[in-house]
Amino acid sequence: MFEQLTLVSALLGGFSFTFLGAILSKNDSKKLTSVMVAISALTATMFFLCTLGWALFGNASIEALNELAIGKNKYLFKVFIFGIVLFNILLAMSGWIRSKNVGIVTTIIGVFAFLSLMFLFKGSIS
Repeated sequence: MFEQLTLVSALLGGFSFTFLGAILSKNDSKKLTSVMVAISALTATMFFLCTLGWALFGNASIEALNELAIGKNKYLFKVFIFGIVLFNILLAMSGWIRSKNVGIVTTIIGVFAFLSLMFLFKGSIS
């Protein structure tokens, strides 16, 4: 289980870093661009933390996964879910850099994806 979560969080962290690089390479001083840089950096950092944490848990023996490790796994899962939500917000905002019409479309897609995520993870976050 930890291996799959490590892989997914590393992949999403890579996408976040790539998105961050693409935004930073654009010479745009809009406030929206600055907000997207901050969200992208935060998202990439969250996925990086999850990747490291789950990689360490994956290498631990069964005896080493005591109550403390289980508590940390719950914390990492909450960070992971928050990272997915932020990544979704980032993708929804991305169209507004291009134009108003593209921004509307990406926002509608983002809202649909967010609602789908909430349905998917309903009951998982406690």
